[in-house]
Amino acid sequence: ISSRDIDQLQAAIEEAQSAALETGEIEEAGAVLSQQLLKAQALRQLVLATASGDVSQLSAAISMAEAAELYCDELDSARRKVEEFEKQARRRSSVQEALDAAMHSRSIAALELAIAEADEVGLTGVDSARTVLEEERRKTQAREHLAASVGSRKMEALQAAIDKAIYAGLEQSEFAEAADVLATEKLRAAEIALARTLERWNSSRGSRTAPSPFSGLLALVGSPAR
Repeated sequence: ISSRDIDQLQAAIEEAQSAALETGEIEEAGAVLSQQLLKAQALRQLVLATASGDVSQLSAAISMAEAAELYCDELDSARRKVEEFEKQARRRSSVQEALDAAMHSRSIAALELAIAEADEVGLTGVDSARTVLEEERRKTQAREHLAASVGSRKMEALQAAIDKAIYAGLEQSEFAEAADVLATEKLRAAEIALARTLERWNSSRGSRTAPSPFSGLLALVGSPAR
């Protein structure tokens, strides 16, 4: 029996049974028919699974085809699709691990790279990583402003930098130096103002009508009881 065509095999078996041929030939033809039917069913499953794009269906159809000893272009295509899916799954897993590590380290560079790769492979749930990234960017900017304000020693810049640091969520220890410098500069400004006031008062002591530099303060707090 050289033909593998199902219709011909079925017709041949029916003809052999009608002609009462030897049982061995009929059984051989029946075995070949059964194998061809399995291959036809396997091919049908491959076509349906490929159309669905479902990897679990593709894997099952590939197993069925291999069991039926069906080797065809459809099987090769299904194998390539499954291999590509598994490759993408491994990539997504690797990217997810990198994203988790970046969130743990809170490194801006690592977060930027991991988020870009997550978007590329279509990972979901990246919003939390973006939130962490924005938080760290604010903290970095706050640290830069703190350093610049400490270098300038300008009170307005120091106060603004401290406010920004608090808003960004920096630890108090990170803006303690700026706070110390601000306090020092405020004290220095007060000392300069007092020295200038005393200088003006001393220069006008010859006049009896010259007011004391502390007269305004006494007016605020009240004169001492006599």
